[in-house]
Amino acid sequence: MFLFAVGVAFFFFLVLPVLLKFTMQFNTQLPPPSAQPYGVEKWLYPATSSPADFAKLPSGNKAHLLQIPIVRSDPTKFAPGAAVMWYNAMDHQLKVHVNQLTLALSTVPANSIFASYPLFKEYRSFVVIMCLIFGLSFELPMVMLILSQIGIVKASQFRKMWRIAIMTLAVTAILLAPSPDVFTFLSVFIPLVLLYVLGLILATVATHRRELADARDEAEYARETQEHENRDKGDEA
Repeated sequence: MFLFAVGVAFFFFLVLPVLLKFTMQFNTQLPPPSAQPYGVEKWLYPATSSPADFAKLPSGNKAHLLQIPIVRSDPTKFAPGAAVMWYNAMDHQLKVHVNQLTLALSTVPANSIFASYPLFKEYRSFVVIMCLIFGLSFELPMVMLILSQIGIVKASQFRKMWRIAIMTLAVTAILLAPSPDVFTFLSVFIPLVLLYVLGLILATVATHRRELADARDEAEYARETQEHENRDKGDEA
């Protein structure tokens, strides 16, 4: 239970803050398009007038590219009955004008094309699952220590199987990670590898102590046997 509590505390106080910071700040890496795009924006947001491969479409169907202009201010004049959509780079809003009404369809932060809306239910489930995962994972060194102490698996066997162990831990991290992103996978996989290394060290120490104890027992048994033989020879003499 102690190692389980340590695993939960490790996740809650060390891993969780890093995950939250990464998740909440990830959207700042994708800024919204501006009215005067620079080189990277031209690559991220190619012009809508670029040619499309209509040859791949089934015959008889027609496709139209949706062209949304990026402007610095909302237009003021519209053709009668026209439906127009544009993106206001200053307000960071996608707007549409239809039936003499101008509506804002979406609003994004000033420095991002995405907005984070965390839900408490999903956050709670994520924290509970990850606490269980880390709590159980921290029992790995104890399991390895017990196996080495009772002689089922020696430390040398753990060292020989390190490639298989790493692959197994990677698959386990993929299955246990509550989300498929790489950062969450690494947050589970790296502690598992470190715990395996810790378990290997503990197993090595336990194996060495057991071998020393066996050597002492054998030496003690040999000494007692020799004493009995000498005593028997003295009695015969």
